[in-house]
Amino acid sequence: MKKTLTLLILFVAVLFGSSAFVFKKHQSGEAGKTGSPGEQTCAGGGCHSGGAPASFSVDISATPSFTSNQFVPGTTYTISIDVSAAGFPRFGFGCEILNSLNANAGTMQAAGPGVKFLNFNVGGNLRRNATHTTPKISSGLANFSFQWVAPLTDTSATIYVCGNAVNGNGNTGGDKPIPTSLYLTAFKDTTSHVGISENNSSSIGQVMVFPNPVKDFLNVSIELKKSQTIDLILFDLNGRWIKTLSHVQQAVGTVTKILDVQDVPSGVYFLRINGEDKKLSQKLVMIE
Repeated sequence: MKKTLTLLILFVAVLFGSSAFVFKKHQSGEAGKTGSPGEQTCAGGGCHSGGAPASFSVDISATPSFTSNQFVPGTTYTISIDVSAAGFPRFGFGCEILNSLNANAGTMQAAGPGVKFLNFNVGGNLRRNATHTTPKISSGLANFSFQWVAPLTDTSATIYVCGNAVNGNGNTGGDKPIPTSLYLTAFKDTTSHVGISENNSSSIGQVMVFPNPVKDFLNVSIELKKSQTIDLILFDLNGRWIKTLSHVQQAVGTVTKILDVQDVPSGVYFLRINGEDKKLSQKLVMIE
């Protein structure tokens, strides 16, 4: 009788321990569940499934924004991932950012609250994953964030995300995995000097703007055929004024300006050169 009781207690302990292990395993985020090429989502391998919320979504956004779904090489973005599912109390996620060869694109860093980084091996290729530390408790919506330094050489990058809405019942039933992805291309301007051709009927001749992309200081060289006031103004891609870089009366001749743009956030802008009878614009890429 004592032996039978001991075995029964041991069996219960093992069973409870196994259940606790499974529960703990699914409480913490796992790598390799993003739905990227060669991987499963949170629903793979008999994991989370069965949930049917009235509405659900995963939204990917960035600061600064990905204008026209483009990233500026070398720029540091804050990636924000919103996982929503009506009526669900807890949320998790997994994310990878891969290039066209399905290897890491850029660098994930600075995990936000409730986010950690893990590596996942796919055919000898260690992919960087951002995932939840523990499910976020929230009503219908949760946000996860981290920083991403865009690659300098890759021409494209895809953000793969699988969000997961869970009902908190201690197992993987009744949950809702939500995969999505966002394809980005690199904004590239391969010229280090940008020349704007002379117009003989204008009081402004040759204009040079360099380097481009620019990090700290921008050089602008302008040939003037008559004395006039020159304005150098920075606008964003939506035409909003960002900063007046220079406003000065200039004499005839070639004028060279070194402009401090260290306080301008990374992104794509337009430099507008306003003269007396001519206005020119040049697209600029600011990098950190």
